[in-house]
Amino acid sequence: LPNMHIRTSLMVGFPGETEEDFEELRTFVREEADLDHVGVFQYSDEPMADSSRLDDHVDDTTKQKRYELLMQDQLAVVERRNRERTQVRQEVVDVVVEGVHPTDPSLVVGRYFGQCP
Repeated sequence: LPNMHIRTSLMVGFPGETEEDFEELRTFVREEADLDHVGVFQYSDEPMADSSRLDDHVDDTTKQKRYELLMQDQLAVVERRNRERTQVRQEVVDVVVEGVHPTDPSLVVGRYFGQCP
């Protein structure tokens, strides 16, 4: 469908998540889902949540590593999709300018409707 954008949020480090589980998620993001935007967050215990009482909690270092890897995977997907939009299909999109770039004042930061919060 034209002008449709699919976004989702994914969690890494849920108790019991194995390396195999995580690699399956990476494959899904890199090769199958072709998502426009993914928010990734790390599991953390919440008071009274059943998950806090589960076995096999993933350590913080592993959760951070998995977070970074999944974000890198998604960035590669987004960069490819943006190249297709701008170079192959030569789409022109309207953007909302949000401000000046934090490290280069000659640039501005903005987003198009598919990147809405």
